[in-house]
Amino acid sequence: MVSAGDLKAAIVAANDSAEQAIQSLAMARDQTEGALQALIQAAQGSTHLDLESSQRALNQVLTSIGECQAELQQVMQGANAYAEGL
Repeated sequence: MVSAGDLKAAIVAANDSAEQAIQSLAMARDQTEGALQALIQAAQGSTHLDLESSQRALNQVLTSIGECQAELQQVMQGANAYAEGL
């Protein structure tokens, strides 16, 4: 049987991993936003459909990254609440 201390340590380690994942997602979001801004600048004055679809795709990526960050934060909060209850 796993001790409460071991379980708390595992939760802390998982929390650290989730925090690193959130930071990686934040970096990915920043890079994607930079790419989106570059695309917008390149597309100004253009009606090229490929640029428009690329912009939509990058916006979807940004939305997905934000959703992943929110889900990870919820998981971390739940794990922390559980660990505090041990």
